[in-house]
Amino acid sequence: MSQTRRLAAIMFTDIQDYSLIMQDNGVTTPGVKEKYRQIFETLILKFSGTNLQHYRGGTLSLFDSAIDAVHCAIDMQQSFSQDPKIPVRIGIHSGDIIFDQEEVIGDGVNVASRIESLAVGGSILVSDKVYDEIKNQKSIQTQTIGTYKLKNVDRPVEIYGISNQGLVIPSPEEIPGKRIKTGPIGSGLFKRGLGRVAIYGLIILMILAGGIFPLVQKPWEEAKYLEKSIAVLPLVNLSQDVEQEYFSDGITEDIISQLSNIGELRVISRTSSMMYKNTTKSTREIARELEVAHILEGSVRKYG
Repeated sequence: MSQTRRLAAIMFTDIQDYSLIMQDNGVTTPGVKEKYRQIFETLILKFSGTNLQHYRGGTLSLFDSAIDAVHCAIDMQQSFSQDPKIPVRIGIHSGDIIFDQEEVIGDGVNVASRIESLAVGGSILVSDKVYDEIKNQKSIQTQTIGTYKLKNVDRPVEIYGISNQGLVIPSPEEIPGKRIKTGPIGSGLFKRGLGRVAIYGLIILMILAGGIFPLVQKPWEEAKYLEKSIAVLPLVNLSQDVEQEYFSDGITEDIISQLSNIGELRVISRTSSMMYKNTTKSTREIARELEVAHILEGSVRKYG
């Protein structure tokens, strides 16, 4: 039995209350079905998508680009909103899929399906992975919906709604999933004296995820500097390819951004940290100048 694996943007669509609409014996039912088919097939072709499955009131499609998938979904919803209106729900995720003969499986398919089930008619919901790929697109507007625990998905997923003109953003009350209440990460831990554990724990997690090998030091102990403060120095690019400099800078920015979410922790801004790129100053000197108690430094090497 042969299997093929690939990374793709996965889009599920579904007509909300499909059974009720199809039970309508009036003249609108055939018109709704034909309109849905024409819009779907035209726009899938326009944005180079591939429709893999048609099922009762819905579809499963793949795109090579998350940006194309979202643009396709926006055009679909804007077309479906014209009379006769069709209440279509759309969910998009970017991840691994596996082709197993006639079947398409994989965590990516499961996540996309769960996200689509949280949507309401006229809305487009996307995962945090898709958001990371589209967030710099001026033609796509987004709004965070919240973080949810999805069925049979290990990690909580932050959900975003596409908020372009004419699209619906569901309220928390309309979303049936289990929402995880989030606050400043680690704020409670600081009050219990575990702030340093929270800081180091988050750093270790990012090290394991990103292949960073840091040295965390506490070079400046004097009381006038905040204990709950840290500066992330620009990570050194150890790759032979100098064009990978943006890669190490990007990871530096991500770490700064994630640490900034920790309540009561003062994190030096990217602008100030980047001033020390390729510096010859010691960590003690840098800590003194930035008035921080902790310094994170490290390097990145990209393989393949």
